[in-house]
Amino acid sequence: MTHALHDDWWSSLIRVDMSVRPASPSDCDQLARMRHALWADSTAEEHARELIAILEGQASSPSPTVTLVAEAGDQKLLGFLEAGLRSHADGCDPSHPVGFIEGWYVAENHRQKGVGGRMGPRPWVRRDGVRYMDRQ
Repeated sequence: MTHALHDDWWSSLIRVDMSVRPASPSDCDQLARMRHALWADSTAEEHARELIAILEGQASSPSPTVTLVAEAGDQKLLGFLEAGLRSHADGCDPSHPVGFIEGWYVAENHRQKGVGGRMGPRPWVRRDGVRYMDRQ
């Protein structure tokens, strides 16, 4: 499903004290557990191995990707969002790349508090000329 990006929708969801930042190698353990909760077909250990390459900039993906994390003041991760760029998507202007959300996860006890909305990849995708987001 493809959606135009609207600032008012994103900003209306801000309701929790947290920060959003690009993931770093020090997030690997927490992030691997959350990825396993979202994609249980791989173990947390398998996710950790994949994350090391991603977070150190060694990923084999040909398109740009970003992993954003929502972090509480105590440095505990509340969720993550992984997004990438694709050259096209059905119903979108083929002259602009399409942002594609690969995975979007918020820890169960932090859902319905605006965490997911705050992690929206808006600044990253706009920087790269993206006008539409798509997800699986």
